[in-house]
Amino acid sequence: MCDMWQTVHNAVRDADLQPYMFKRIEAEKRTQTMAEIIIDMGSGETCRNDKNIVKRMIDELAAVDTHKHRVYIKWQLFSVIPPTSPSDLLLLEWDVFDYAYRYAAKLGYQTTSSFFDMRSLTFLLDYETPFIKVACRKHLYDMIDETPENKRLVVSIPDPNKMDELRECYKDRDISYLCCVPEYPAVQHYYEQRFWGNLAIGISDHSKDLFLFKEWRPWVYERHMKLEDSTGYDAGAYASTPAELGEIL
Repeated sequence: MCDMWQTVHNAVRDADLQPYMFKRIEAEKRTQTMAEIIIDMGSGETCRNDKNIVKRMIDELAAVDTHKHRVYIKWQLFSVIPPTSPSDLLLLEWDVFDYAYRYAAKLGYQTTSSFFDMRSLTFLLDYETPFIKVACRKHLYDMIDETPENKRLVVSIPDPNKMDELRECYKDRDISYLCCVPEYPAVQHYYEQRFWGNLAIGISDHSKDLFLFKEWRPWVYERHMKLEDSTGYDAGAYASTPAELGEIL
């Protein structure tokens, strides 16, 4: 699959191959039967660090999951509130992550997280995860070297140039790339203006609905999830309820 990503990406980047790009992407959209979908359950904001809410979130996801795609659950781990985040951000307590990890496993889900500092990465490495998520932050790209070389990474990137740069730097690593507009919510057409055909590779979707998944059918897709009654920073218009996620799951 990595070779396929490279083929599509090269077609997108090379203006002489634009007709090929559209033919290849459309063919992949028609033949793809399973995507990897990463459900981002946030920091401590949506679950309020309440294990009962964590259980409800996972249960409601499981209730709409038809298993036609490979679904992963992802959280966000911080040891301190970063300068770019609200000063009252509710960080996910690590024992709550542990509970979420173990409960999800009982339902057949693999769990992982993004990390935002060295302590949270070290904590995450104590768990068996399908991959490590690297958020769309410059200082986190600098921390890729701190991750095990044999570990798959899923990395959000702000533009195709960053994808090229990281691919060149980490050509021997197993890395999946997600096109990301790091705004909350993000304007949908910014994704297409900035990334165009690269959206078929992967999307970290902060727009207000599921249009980008339905239109581009990426191989890897990340979306925030909230409950109907969720509050807090992670429950904005860029997050979908389980009922809404049921449209693609």
